[in-house]
Formats: sequence, structure tokens, C-alpha cells
Amino acid sequence: MTDDKLNQTYNDRKQDISNLMSLLREELDQGDNILNWTHVGDLGHIKEELINIYGFASNIPAEDIEKQLEQYRKTNTYPGFSDDLEQLADRIGYCRYVSERSIEAVDTSLALHYEQNVKHLTDVLNDVENGKYSDAYQGIEELHVSLFDHIPERLREYLKNYAE
Repeated sequence: MTDDKLNQTYNDRKQDISNLMSLLREELDQGDNILNWTHVGDLGHIKEELINIYGFASNIPAEDIEKQLEQYRKTNTYPGFSDDLEQLADRIGYCRYVSERSIEAVDTSLALHYEQNVKHLTDVLNDVENGKYSDAYQGIEELHVSLFDHIPERLREYLKNYAE
């Protein structure tokens, strides 16, 4: 491939990146409507294309681009997102409290049950805080029904829409 052809390919890829980033930013900047998206899956496709194109064009590893996109997305959530995270943290604290009281009451089966709840809910919270929303939603889907209500509904819906 000649240098002119390589430069043209590179410039075409840069234009594709610019177009995709504009589309992605438009979608993410509409945070007030984020829970009503019906085409969230398109964003995953855009992100995939962006990683493929940008990684090829600039030789930047796809993981670095993924981190940049995750950081941008983390800052563009819905109103009340941090409140929902606090609520989840409070519920984890409650489960931890019940576990400790169960140990004091020598009810080991209940203590182990609540300790498992703490572990599962903490994993979900850590995934959300680290921007791994798809992993967080997968963790929610694997939860026992009794734990499902510990996660605020608005947060569950947001993660579900992101994961689709």
C-alpha cells in the first residue's frame, strides 16, 4: 500500500471517529432521557466501531479507548445516580449489620446468608463505581430474588438499558 493510500485510509478513519464520537456524545448528553432509550444497543455498536476504527487508526490499544469511553459515560448518568449508589451502600451496611448481629446471636446460617448478600451486593456496587455497567447488570441478574429489591429500581433499569 502506498503512502498516499495509507494517509487517505488514516484520514477516512479519523473522519469516521469524529462522526461516531459526535453521535455518541449526542446520545450520552441527553441524560434526562437516558432511561427511555429504546436503541441503547446501538450505542454498544457505536462503541465497538469506535474502538475498532480508532485502535486501527492510531495504534492505541483498544483497552485504552475503552477506558476513555467508560470514563466519559460515567460522567453522563441520570439525575439521582449518586443517591441510588448511596442507597445501595446503605443496604449493604444493613446486611452487614444483620450478619454481625446473627453472629452474636449464634445463628451461623443466617450470618452466612447475610454475609453472602454483602459480598454479592458489594460486587455490584464496585462494578458500578468502576464503570463496568455491563458486569454490574450481569451480577444483578445472577442475584437471588431476595436481593433484587436491595438495588434501587432506577439503577437496575439504567444498568439494564446500558447492558442491552
